[in-house]
Amino acid sequence: MDIFGPEAMMHRRVAVIGGGLAGLEAAVRMASHPGIEVEVVETGPSTRRRHVNWDTSTHSGDEKVRWWSSDGWGFDGGLSERLGGRSLCYHGVLLGLTPEELGDWHPRWQERLSGPRGLYAQVCDELGPGFPELRGSSLSAAATRIGIRHAPQAARYDDRTGQFEAYSPLPEALRLAAVSDRFRIVRGRALSLRRTRRGWDVDVETPAGTPSTRRGFDACVLASSAIGNIQILARTTGESITTTITDHFCVGALVRIEAGESLGAFRHPMLWMGYRPVPALSTNVFVLERPALPNGDRLISLMAVIEQGSGPADFSTLMVQPSSTGGMATTHHNDDGLTRRSRSCRAGSPRASASSERDLPRFAPRHNCVVFDR
Repeated sequence: MDIFGPEAMMHRRVAVIGGGLAGLEAAVRMASHPGIEVEVVETGPSTRRRHVNWDTSTHSGDEKVRWWSSDGWGFDGGLSERLGGRSLCYHGVLLGLTPEELGDWHPRWQERLSGPRGLYAQVCDELGPGFPELRGSSLSAAATRIGIRHAPQAARYDDRTGQFEAYSPLPEALRLAAVSDRFRIVRGRALSLRRTRRGWDVDVETPAGTPSTRRGFDACVLASSAIGNIQILARTTGESITTTITDHFCVGALVRIEAGESLGAFRHPMLWMGYRPVPALSTNVFVLERPALPNGDRLISLMAVIEQGSGPADFSTLMVQPSSTGGMATTHHNDDGLTRRSRSCRAGSPRASASSERDLPRFAPRHNCVVFDR
């Protein structure tokens, strides 16, 4: 199902599992179709209303609720859950897949994403007026010489007040929930799906720990993170699931160099001056020059965002197994058998009698949503 196109009209009632960036964006877009009823199921609290840079206080949902640790993970690794998800703390950078990355995709999807009327162009057209940092800006001669490109950010910065805000679908979702009877946000943890004669039912655990069931959906969109989606599928099937997954990690540095030609004027710590792609390393390096030190030395912030690899051979294997104790064991490792990530995530499971392992190669890596329809 194309949740952004006319096919959505075939589904009158849709459940969206997960109220982060992907889930809320899908829900808001589907709700724009007349006659479509959307219900978002999100376990995290709704305590923020906009990008966290406007709000430096600590809220419920900021703490980690799912923990993982292994060699290579930094301190305090885990997952926070809150309505709005990471859209409340990111920089708003919007970089589409490059033509090289799309090379092995079906031509229809290449056109749908990057064509003249594709989704990338639509997003820029829709967000551009409200988020001017998305559009190209002039770069300094020094930045151009070293190959830095404009970093498109769905963000706005008020030079007068010094406030920064990146795009989030949360404000529009909250508005729809307040004014429309076709858009609801339900607090609870989605555990599993069940197919019935009336459509799809979603088994939910409420914040109080009691079971509940949301019934009669024509379609369900899983947008509960890559790991969260597979956990729901494992509970639904009652079996172990093995699939592939790709991830990225970030390496930051603050470099002090001698006085010289500036890369650009500093405006705000969340506004990158630009980025430089390093294809050989599957990496984008984001650059920000901070105000000079009193002696004239320059401070350059660098953040390298490194993809796990350039193709399926580089992806990790994700295995999720319901346990006999009602938990969920999740392991993320390289295909060559070397463990990269081991994540033990505790979550209630109504089905804990897993015995066989199910291989699901059809779940493509990089997809944040899985759609079930009738």
